[in-house]
Amino acid sequence: MGKRRVKYSPEEVTLLILNKPLYYAVAKALFTADRPLHASEISRIIKKSTGEDVSPGYVYVILQKLEKWGVAEPVKDPLNGRLTFKPSNKKVARLLREEIMKREAREIEELIKVSEE
Repeated sequence: MGKRRVKYSPEEVTLLILNKPLYYAVAKALFTADRPLHASEISRIIKKSTGEDVSPGYVYVILQKLEKWGVAEPVKDPLNGRLTFKPSNKKVARLLREEIMKREAREIEELIKVSEE
């Protein structure tokens, strides 16, 4: 018997990603970048922002999952042939981008409040 594939709604995918810190960190790196990123670049971004050391191989596995869910799109780098990823234009990616931006705004507001006290 084959594996049963589960189809998630865009809202369910967004909640799944927001509730998994590493998935969220990968998605945040993708959505805040101004160009497609390779797994090793995302790994460095996560280490810099959270201090957590995540292997590029594990980041690539997460990127494949995000691709399957319609959040990320693979792009072949024309210069060196490396596989990079960028956010997709699907509904799930738009929902996730909105949530990431809302969280970023809240974090900034909290920092401003703390610095004013």
